[in-house]
Amino acid sequence: MKLIKRFFVVLIILVLPVVLLAQNQSAIIDTTKNIIPSNSEIYYSQTLSGSSLSDFIDEEYPNSIPIPGTNIRFAIGGYVKADFITDLDYVGDRSEFVTGTIALDGSPESKLGGVTTFHAKESRLSFDVRSKTKKGIPLRGYIEFDFFGSEDPYNYTPRLRVATITVGNFTIGQNWITAMDLNALPTTIDFEFGDALVFRRATMIRYEKSAGEHFKWALALENPGTGIDNPYNLDGQVRQYMPNITARAAWNHRIGHMQLAVIGTQPRWVSDSLGTSSAFGVGFHFTGSLKFAKYDKFMWGLAYGEGWGQNIGAFGGTQADAVMNSDGSLTTMTVLNFYVGIEHYWLSNLASTLALNWAELESPGNRTPGAQEMGATVHANLRWGIFKRLGVGVEYMAGKQRIADGTEGFGQRIQFAAKLNFTD
Repeated sequence: MKLIKRFFVVLIILVLPVVLLAQNQSAIIDTTKNIIPSNSEIYYSQTLSGSSLSDFIDEEYPNSIPIPGTNIRFAIGGYVKADFITDLDYVGDRSEFVTGTIALDGSPESKLGGVTTFHAKESRLSFDVRSKTKKGIPLRGYIEFDFFGSEDPYNYTPRLRVATITVGNFTIGQNWITAMDLNALPTTIDFEFGDALVFRRATMIRYEKSAGEHFKWALALENPGTGIDNPYNLDGQVRQYMPNITARAAWNHRIGHMQLAVIGTQPRWVSDSLGTSSAFGVGFHFTGSLKFAKYDKFMWGLAYGEGWGQNIGAFGGTQADAVMNSDGSLTTMTVLNFYVGIEHYWLSNLASTLALNWAELESPGNRTPGAQEMGATVHANLRWGIFKRLGVGVEYMAGKQRIADGTEGFGQRIQFAAKLNFTD
C-alpha cells in the first residue's frame, strides 16, 4: 500500500509542471544539440521505422555514402569516449555507477574506501545500411558495439548492443525494450544514466505506426528475461513460455513529448518435484520531456507494476520479478520507480544536468536477505562543447542502496570525460 500511495503522489508532482508550462508555448523553441549527448540525432536514431525512416534514406541521410550501382547508402557512426573516475567510497562497478555494487554499512568492502579508474570502454562503433524496395518500402540494417563485454574495467571485450532489421513499420532484432523512452533520458556523463530507469535490451518483433501528426503507437513481442528469487533453494529453473507483450503510445510536439507504455509478462518456474508455477506481471511506464525557456528541458519517468522488476536498471540481474515460496508457488513483487531531470544551457555550448533517480521493491518477508530492495542516485554535471564534435565534462554522483534485511550503503563518485563524435 505504501508504494501505491507514493505512486499517486509522484504522478501528481510530475504532471503538474507539464500542465502549467504547456500554457505558455510561445516562449518555447527547439532545443540545441546536447553536449556529450546520450542519444544520436533523429536521423541516426536506433528506433526509426516506417515513414520516419523513409525521410532519411536518400541524400537527406547525412554523412552517408552511396554504394555505386545500387540504391543503398551506409554510414559508420559512434564515438570515442575516455572516462576518468574517482570513487570517494567503495563502488564495486568501477566503470558504471551501479547502486547495487555500493558497499553496505559495516561490510569489509566499506573499509576499503575509494579508488581511481581510467577507461575508454564506452567508446562505440555502429554500422547503418539503408535502402528501399521497388515499391518504396524502407529497409534498414543497424548494428552497434561497445566494449562492456567484461566487468573488468581494463578488459575491452566487444559487446553487441543493438542489431536490428527494419522493414517498413517492423523492427526485428535486439534493441531497447519498447517500454523504454530514449527521448526522456537525462544527459549524464556516467554510462548507467541512473538506476531508476526502465532500462533493458531485448530481442523483439515490433510494429510501430504514426496516427496523425503528433501521435505514434507500437506493439511488440519481446524476450522476457524474467528473474525469480529462490530463497529455499528449491529444485528447478526459470522456463519462460510466453514472451513479454508491450504496447506504447507517444505524443510528440514542438514543446516536448509524452509516452505511456504497458508491459505484460509471465514469471514461470518448472520443478521436477513441485511441478510448474507461473504468475502474471504487469507494468506501466509514463515518461516525457518538456522544453522551456530558450534551450532548457525538463524530463521525467514514472513506472509502477508487479512481476517486472528486472526491467528497472537498479534491479536488473537481481531476480526481482517474483519470489519462490516453500510450497513452490510464486509471489510477484511490486516495484515503483521515478526519475526527474532538468537540463539547463548556460551558453549555447555550455550545459548542465541535474537528475534524481529512485527505485524500490515491495518484496515479501521470505525474500533472500541480501537482495537489493532500493536504489537511489543523484547526478549533477557540467558539459562544455569545445568544438562541433568534441566535448568534455565533469559529473558528481551520489547513490544509496538498501537490501531486504534493512542494511544500507552510500557511495559517491566524481567522473571526468572527453568525447569525440564521429558524426555531426
